[in-house]
Amino acid sequence: MFMCQSRSFVFQPDEDEYDQKVLPLMLELEEMGFSSGMRHVCRRQYQLNCNWKLIVDNASDGGYHLEYVHRDLSSNLDLSTFRTEVGDIYNMQVCIGKADGGDSAKRQRIGTKAVYSCIYPNLLVNRYGPWLDINIVLPLGPDRSLMIYDFYLKETFANEMSETELANFIDQSLQDSDQVQQEDTRVCEGVQRGMESTAFDVGRYAPGPEMPVHAFHLQLARDLRAGLESMDISC
Repeated sequence: MFMCQSRSFVFQPDEDEYDQKVLPLMLELEEMGFSSGMRHVCRRQYQLNCNWKLIVDNASDGGYHLEYVHRDLSSNLDLSTFRTEVGDIYNMQVCIGKADGGDSAKRQRIGTKAVYSCIYPNLLVNRYGPWLDINIVLPLGPDRSLMIYDFYLKETFANEMSETELANFIDQSLQDSDQVQQEDTRVCEGVQRGMESTAFDVGRYAPGPEMPVHAFHLQLARDLRAGLESMDISC
């Protein structure tokens, strides 16, 4: 057993290769400020009635659901700039914030750029405007999961505000984040119910948008097969 440190994170993977595997993502995050200059604001937890993998699927769908599920959020993003990158053990989705239109308070939260990423298997890292949120997705059972959010705010941004302005901004931003999570929860729990129905059947991946989901499924399948083979269980 060993620990491997990559930027602000500590992992237990293949030590020599891990940093290189996540390097493109870390460089993208560092452009916005990531490994230093961030103030921890709070921790939030959400329990969802769905399998943990559905949460990762939802976060990895290449922005497929943004316009339809997150109307307020997407109104402050220029979806024509949305791009997706798939690495060995991560996917990254980047979008430019709108310079005008939408809600001014929400624009300030999103800023000029948003990066949403998933690091295999269950770590979500999102950097947008002055905010950083890091989410761990934990399985509680085959149809129950726990999401642990840690919210960070850029120090220089916070220092430019009065205590009252900062408190109001944080409160509004966390309300907006909670709204996004509730919207995602409805989607994930709805998919779980659908998969448990007698009408459920497998389908094809959507070309383009679901490349990150496909990559996640392939990596998970490889690891599950390797685990079964190590226990001499045929699969």
